[in-house]
Amino acid sequence: MNKKAIVFDKLMTAVLIIIVLAVFIFFLVKIKIHALKIVEDSECKASIISHATLLRVTGEDTTPDIHCPTKYYTLPKESNEEIKHYIADSLKTCWGTWGKGELQLFNQQGYYCHVCSVIDFDDKTKKIQGLNNYLINTPTDKDTPLTYMDYLTGYASEKADPALIQEVQEKGFSDTIHTSKPYAVMFVYAKGKTGVKAFLDGMDALGLGTTGGGITTGLALGSAAGIGLAAAGVASGGAAIVIAGAVTAAGGVIGYITADDTHWIALTLFTEYNAETLKSIGCEIAPAKQDRKTDETG
Repeated sequence: MNKKAIVFDKLMTAVLIIIVLAVFIFFLVKIKIHALKIVEDSECKASIISHATLLRVTGEDTTPDIHCPTKYYTLPKESNEEIKHYIADSLKTCWGTWGKGELQLFNQQGYYCHVCSVIDFDDKTKKIQGLNNYLINTPTDKDTPLTYMDYLTGYASEKADPALIQEVQEKGFSDTIHTSKPYAVMFVYAKGKTGVKAFLDGMDALGLGTTGGGITTGLALGSAAGIGLAAAGVASGGAAIVIAGAVTAAGGVIGYITADDTHWIALTLFTEYNAETLKSIGCEIAPAKQDRKTDETG
């Protein structure tokens, strides 16, 4: 074998090694990113459960800190359906992490919210429509008929009123996502008469209180003390989308507007992330420890 052939063989071997290493590093980084997200969610969920458990047992507000850092994501230039899928997964993760609204988180009355994640976009030129329909019609997993809306409305309990969901669809509320703006996935929790009233006022300020009776009127709650029940299906306005939620009632069948004996309300909210919208929502930021975490998805 001449020198040129030997050099060529060595060069090809080196190139192959570089390619293999590049592929290995790529998948290693992807695995590491996904593992990190899972760990962070698990730690957050564990701290929420510990907090709620000790609050229930001791009745004291001096409980372990809730350690749930807000995550900051920038979505790459994906198709509209892929972006809606990512947003749906973010809502599902937020709702599940905070116990699907079934946990008593605070002793005192109040209206709290936590920003689970902030979503920005590489492509600033898109207008993406149809998030409501995506949530209502898309299964959370290929092996289950459970849709995102089923999950977010408390599927194990009584499902959200189908007539309300149909009404929202027929009214054609705008659920357009403008990728020139950042958005937040939020967990919202209102407890007691004062907290629930503040919640209703905040939703009205966003234009979410008038869906033919709407989220602030006429939505009946079943009788079950301390048990999370399905509430509204979905209501959307110009700046935000309320994604269902759970309600606990002291007894009887009540509506939001007369919910004097409502124990607490919890739901997820997808909203534009800016000072004006957050001020309109009007909630107090939940006492969860924050460490900024930024991720690029893709």
